[in-house]
Amino acid sequence: MASLLLVTVGQPPAAREVMYLPRMSPTPLRSALYAGLLLVALAFFLLSRAEFDASRFVGAGAKLSDSPYLTVVYADTGYDGQFYYRLALDPFTREQEAYGVKLDIPPYRQQRILYPLVAGTLALRNPRRVPAAMLAVNLLALCVVAWVGATLAVSRGRSALWGWAFALYPGFLVSLSRDLAEPLETALLLSSLLALHKGRGSLAAVLLTLAALTRETAAVVAVAALLVYLYRRTVPLRFALVPLIVVAIWQFFLFIWWGQFPFLSAPEATGLPFAGILTLPFPPGNAKETGLLAEISLVALLAAFAMSSVKGCTLEVTALSLFCMLVISLGRPVWVGDIAFLRALSELFCFALLVVLAGRREALVRVSAVACALLLAVFIL
Repeated sequence: MASLLLVTVGQPPAAREVMYLPRMSPTPLRSALYAGLLLVALAFFLLSRAEFDASRFVGAGAKLSDSPYLTVVYADTGYDGQFYYRLALDPFTREQEAYGVKLDIPPYRQQRILYPLVAGTLALRNPRRVPAAMLAVNLLALCVVAWVGATLAVSRGRSALWGWAFALYPGFLVSLSRDLAEPLETALLLSSLLALHKGRGSLAAVLLTLAALTRETAAVVAVAALLVYLYRRTVPLRFALVPLIVVAIWQFFLFIWWGQFPFLSAPEATGLPFAGILTLPFPPGNAKETGLLAEISLVALLAAFAMSSVKGCTLEVTALSLFCMLVISLGRPVWVGDIAFLRALSELFCFALLVVLAGRREALVRVSAVACALLLAVFIL
């Protein structure tokens, strides 16, 4: 009863939650452990549905994959996991077709080099072991996302259980089941923010660079950091410049190898603002996709309302604004068919959640918790 009185009398919202929640929620490490056990159980369930054939997660398509080590699950071109598999066997390849897999857009695929490099190294470049290694890397990455997300939440006076909201974002579950790079990118991206929060600017710059080499969209955070540095000098300049310089060098090397810059090699990926979204039918025919998009939009809207009460998180607010601009410029292929938009919105979701948690409006935090729960429920159902 005494603890309840401390919660309700004479304390601001953030202080009330800090005083009360440690008694009812685990530490960030324990929260990540619980999330990891749940994710392992989920992976086991997915594997059982795939008859314990991890190569099915790769999403090989008959038109691009003819490897004896892969089970073809699509009659057409397949899914992106097959390209990560191909690069895991030879990350710095200069051949479009090898190991029974053809890269559809070589420079575009190879710019996302880190995930296949790590998975291939873990599997010792063994084509039989690579699918299992890709799954293991993503499981470990999501555990890191849970731990770092929980740590960042606690630093903002929130419960460590918020780490689950980051790790169980449906887009990451899609990536887990299809051997995609978003979990590793987000683990590195959030870790860079945590290192920056602890005053370790050099480590933060390295982690952000690795995130951008996992998925080039992470470089948006480096651009945000440069804008914040020019305006307020509240982030170290190396946190912005190192990732941008390294990514530019890598893009240049890929241009030399393939004769085309990676960011220009897939013109349909982005376009004019709203051009891709406006191609969707209205009213939407798929209720599930509509529900998922609505819940993510709600979290982003709550973050917009929370911005006025956020202090000391200029980088997160700036990055969220840039990710919003990127999202509305995504091309039609992202929005039509399947649920690819969940992957594309992963950074926006995470930064929106960070902004909400940093705000002082308790009602927005509670609504965000409900929105995250509904998002997962709609995805599962």
